[in-house]
Amino acid sequence: MLTAGARLWQVLQWQLRVLVHQRAAWVLAAGALGLVLGGAALRGFDFGGEESRFVIHFARGAVLLGGTVLAALAGPLLVIGGIEQRTTELLLMRGVRRTELIVAQVVALCILLGWLTLTVTAVTWGVLPAAKAGEGWAQVWAALAPTWPVLGVTAAVAVLMAVIFRTVLLAGTGTLALAAAGHLAPVLERLQSATDGWARTAGLLLDGLVPDFTVAMNGATGALYAGAYGATLTLLAALIFSRREF
Repeated sequence: MLTAGARLWQVLQWQLRVLVHQRAAWVLAAGALGLVLGGAALRGFDFGGEESRFVIHFARGAVLLGGTVLAALAGPLLVIGGIEQRTTELLLMRGVRRTELIVAQVVALCILLGWLTLTVTAVTWGVLPAAKAGEGWAQVWAALAPTWPVLGVTAAVAVLMAVIFRTVLLAGTGTLALAAAGHLAPVLERLQSATDGWARTAGLLLDGLVPDFTVAMNGATGALYAGAYGATLTLLAALIFSRREF
């Protein structure tokens, strides 16, 4: 009998193989890299000596956009595709627990998004003029590394939406909507303070449910916040999935 850790490792390997064989993952990753290279091509314009900063911020936006879309597509494909193709049922028949399966799917998505972040970071650094002198890596890493906690939360959101909904379209739309709300959290807070009555109550409810990605990108504290939020969403997804009938 395999231990929980051994089962989780086997399921994680299986989920990673599924992600590798998904063409959408490679297309979106190539698209994100294309955006970075496109931004680098704009260095020829006069930005008042801020060309490198422009490229870095452009790359940061490309990672967040590409990673969010990637999670919104790959997450539902893992969960819903596994159910439709009977691979989920096969894994459960082999003794894998439903909680272990959900955790493995979230971790697999986080690894994929981490790979995207590292790749874009390396490409961004490579196109900077400072790279020729072996400099600039710390600046690029400081700008792009905080995107990974945000994408980790998005991965948990994608799996949760795939567990709640039964179609890839609805799950992907729900993921994109919640991710957009997370990026607009400061705006929602200002709207909440400017309203009263039922609108304020609704704002308080949204404030508790929607992650604040501005906080999640705030160094070590943000990483802890994102980790706690992502773990909560993962546990919620596991709870719902444990009661779901195929």
